[in-house]
Amino acid sequence: MLFRTTRPKTAATVMAVLAAATAVSAGGVPKVKIVPLPADCTALPGYTASDGTAQNLFIYITDDDTNNGTKARTNVFLSEGNKPTGFVTFPYPGAGVSENAYQVKCGGGGVLSIFTNFTASPDQALQVAASPIAASLGFGLPGGVPVRLYAHQDPATGAALPGVFLGAQNTSTWGVAYAQYFSTDGSGLMMARLLGPNTPLQPGGQYLLPLETPVFLRLDA
Repeated sequence: MLFRTTRPKTAATVMAVLAAATAVSAGGVPKVKIVPLPADCTALPGYTASDGTAQNLFIYITDDDTNNGTKARTNVFLSEGNKPTGFVTFPYPGAGVSENAYQVKCGGGGVLSIFTNFTASPDQALQVAASPIAASLGFGLPGGVPVRLYAHQDPATGAALPGVFLGAQNTSTWGVAYAQYFSTDGSGLMMARLLGPNTPLQPGGQYLLPLETPVFLRLDA
């Protein structure tokens, strides 16, 4: 897996930055019915039964005209006790930053893990940060909510739509936000915030932060 790191930060600092992140653009995603997928990863492209993994997958932004097809990367931070804590982020358009190809594995109870090549036990369970206002995608997050795999269906016909999507708490919609703080070169990164059942309403009755972009996150080769 391709791997990049940023300057070490404490977990407390990282969580404070999440709450203060600003967003990049506005948009919309189609209405879909989401269906939980089996907890064994067999729905993933390139799944190998012998080791229970799917190799060389990317996390893509979909259903957003500005950032459609943007691939994720991993940013790892050294938190207390040298425990790996990090976020799955997206390069800001035109930043020229490389993305990560992931090895994905499903563990007990459908816990979805990615290979980060950071420690002797490198599989890190994907999570959503516990705070509903800053529910960003990452791993090693205090009180984090497990990420699950979902399929999409046409809500009118029930027809299956292509793709395997990341989500949690029975939703697969995320808001993409711009967080310059996480960049080492000033170009900035985009972070994905789950728009879940506990996401607080903003003024005007909207779940999105000002100028935040709603997207889906698709796992694919």
